[in-house]
Amino acid sequence: MPKNTVLSVIEVLVALIAYFLSGGVASITIKALSPEIGSTPFWTIFHRSFYIPLMLLALYLIRRVFGRWSLGDLGLRRGEGFKANLRDGLIAFSASFLAFLPFGVVLMPYYAEQLSAYAETIRDMSIPILVLMFLAFSPIVLIDSPIPEEIFFRGYYQGMLSERLKPVIGVLASTLFFGLGHALGHPDWHPGMVAATIPLGLIFAFTYHKTKSLISVITAHFLINFILVYPMVFYAAGHTSIFILTCLAITLASIAILTFYRYRTRDLFLDGLMSLRRLDHKSLLLVSLFTALPLAFSCLAIVFMSHLS
Repeated sequence: MPKNTVLSVIEVLVALIAYFLSGGVASITIKALSPEIGSTPFWTIFHRSFYIPLMLLALYLIRRVFGRWSLGDLGLRRGEGFKANLRDGLIAFSASFLAFLPFGVVLMPYYAEQLSAYAETIRDMSIPILVLMFLAFSPIVLIDSPIPEEIFFRGYYQGMLSERLKPVIGVLASTLFFGLGHALGHPDWHPGMVAATIPLGLIFAFTYHKTKSLISVITAHFLINFILVYPMVFYAAGHTSIFILTCLAITLASIAILTFYRYRTRDLFLDGLMSLRRLDHKSLLLVSLFTALPLAFSCLAIVFMSHLS
């Protein structure tokens, strides 16, 4: 096995241990400080406030040792500027929504089931109150998944594999690990819901491949997580006509954004698409290895942590 592959395997295992330990240490610390907080809505805020810095520090130190990276190499850079990154994030969100739309339409009953515990409360709320309530929860949506997931999957995993092996390996392995990893984190999800995350992960990977900035992919990830809540809520609340109008409005807005920024859209995704042309037999084997390895480790880690709890 080539030296770069062996080093990558070793580093991935070390990084995964650090990734899970960061979450575990954060949980233990918060429960030790305040045992009651685990049953409150503030759990996510407090947990991520410890977890994200711990994970970022661990990944930085690992990359510093194995690759002499700076924080900028982990994607913590402005790139072409803050406004440009927000624009790229908006483009990536628009492409992600259109890619998700067929899955969402078919699987909306399953997505709405995720809100079943709150169904009665939601049905009793007016539409303006529903909108305002979820706007108030937007900071939690931001720190819950987009920030930690993009730091790990794009900033670290895709970046490391792209540099040490090939960009096509980084793009595809991070996409598949990101998508299939949702099956481990959400065992109650319908298989189609897991499948829907793969094209989203590919769009995020293409965007990061071009921008090398986490701002753009965190923006896209946050928008897709946050804005998709509204169709689900309207569907779960029985507002079918509002659900249809919301989906139509977001679809038209996404098409308009991609049309308005058509030249940047082409630039944003062309490099990623071109990298797929370099997918040879050896690269495919490495993609399989660096998808299966973290998934297998994650399964073992989840089983181990469940026994501890």
